[in-house]
Amino acid sequence: MAEKLVRTSYVDVTGQPRQGTPTLRESRVDVERYAQPLAATHASASHRWGVGIGLGVSVAAAGVRIGVGVAVDASGRHISLAAGGMAKLEDQALAPVGETGVLVSTAGVSGALVVTIAWAETFDKAEFQASQTFLMMETPLLRFRPVEGFQDSGTEVVLAQIQVDGVGNVTSLGAQRRRATGIAVDRVEFQGQNVTAAAGTTSVDTRTTATIGVRGDGDLAVSRKVHLPQGVQFTETAGLVPSGDTVDLSGLLRVRAPATPGSTVEIHTPAVGPVVSHIHSGQSGDWVIRSAAAHGNVDIQGNTTLGRVNVGGFLASFTSRIAVGGQQPNFGAVSPDVYVRNDDTFVFPTPIGVFAQTDIGEGVRATSRDGTGLVASGGTRAAVFHGNVEVRGTLIKTSLNFKIDHPADPANRYLSHSAVESDQMKNVYDGVVVLDDAGAAVVELPSWFEPLNTEFRYQLTAVGAAAPNLHVAEEISGGRFTVAGGPAGAKVCWQVTGVRQDAYAMANPLRVETDKQDLERGNYLHPEVYGEPAERNVFDAVAQPAGGET
Repeated sequence: MAEKLVRTSYVDVTGQPRQGTPTLRESRVDVERYAQPLAATHASASHRWGVGIGLGVSVAAAGVRIGVGVAVDASGRHISLAAGGMAKLEDQALAPVGETGVLVSTAGVSGALVVTIAWAETFDKAEFQASQTFLMMETPLLRFRPVEGFQDSGTEVVLAQIQVDGVGNVTSLGAQRRRATGIAVDRVEFQGQNVTAAAGTTSVDTRTTATIGVRGDGDLAVSRKVHLPQGVQFTETAGLVPSGDTVDLSGLLRVRAPATPGSTVEIHTPAVGPVVSHIHSGQSGDWVIRSAAAHGNVDIQGNTTLGRVNVGGFLASFTSRIAVGGQQPNFGAVSPDVYVRNDDTFVFPTPIGVFAQTDIGEGVRATSRDGTGLVASGGTRAAVFHGNVEVRGTLIKTSLNFKIDHPADPANRYLSHSAVESDQMKNVYDGVVVLDDAGAAVVELPSWFEPLNTEFRYQLTAVGAAAPNLHVAEEISGGRFTVAGGPAGAKVCWQVTGVRQDAYAMANPLRVETDKQDLERGNYLHPEVYGEPAERNVFDAVAQPAGGET
């Protein structure tokens, strides 16, 4: 949006500085015809309208709560919903904005609605009554608009879409039509730090190292190599995934549609000769994996062995099993640790898809350099561990409980507790001390306490009688802290918390809030608790194969 800009001149027609105090009219010109249009012109030219930061919407008991934040409308005006300010509602009433935002009632509205915010300002009557000062304050206008017929033109910025029943209860909340601010450029320059040494002189500067720009035909041009360690996704079902540090397409890759009879993937190895290794589907629907090397075939075709391993009926039989160790079939020169049997004599106490057992070492090891080493899911439980479990890293979970035989009725009941949670990597310590004749006591702490912890917090509780003057006289230093101000001989319960500062904690800080990435967006860890279908869970979304059906 381009707009004519006008401001007050502070020199006269002869170029000499003007004398006197600017008038009210001149101040208004400077603000309303220069400063405000300049900011709006810059914003509208550099950005696309939408939500800049914050302005989250959540369902509350009596409506929706809109968090503090900033948006930009199509005219380039900044819409700021700030703590300590006011917001204007549909009925023109003003509502105070707190640290958690403002509550907007849904009483009297129903149906499919969008929650919007628009720029508005209001004369500050309270400030005028208090100091006779004429002030205008920004009071963003918050409204509910029917979805049907709503013109999403940027005059109002959509924050969320809700469904409200006939009595004002919000029954669903979604992000439809909500959009973030964007930028419009034809070139982006990336700068890096540069160190040069020439003629015995070293210099450090910042210079452009790469650019992304728009070509004349509209395509993007990148001036440097692009490193994509996670691969490239071309469509929802097709992409490239790296193996090691590179994706090597120097050989022949020929793939026909899976529905075509004789569909084949061929891999040509020149050193072996004209014969190619391939995977193809037979006329009966079997799949054959064949190596170009002599005696290197792997054939999955009923009971015919054409290579090292024959798996007869494994993919189709519910009685097939994978076992580790034990008596194995005669494979000639090959003696594998993993073999597949499919007969009625190989029976486990319960149905098992894969069974691994070893007398020493590791029964199963799963690793992945850039991905997930092991993924497990189950209708009842994803995993059961009999014995100790060690996690050398970060354990991320939705809920953490312990479950034991009930101390009061161990034969018939269980007892469960939930762990204490925090938005910090916090440790909790407590104990009991008895005050000396002076009403004081020193609490000794382990030698590792201060190297491990920082940001200490204290709690003291007198036992048996009130101790209003009980306090921490000396904070933690040198492996101890001092309690004082209580009656002699009194028992005091103390609690101290600290935030971890060890090397691992500092290198791996807790990220309290994170955005969902790629295929995670629009899906949930537990969709059922939000009234969403089970197939919208994050696990199924990120587990979809990148190259189509497998």
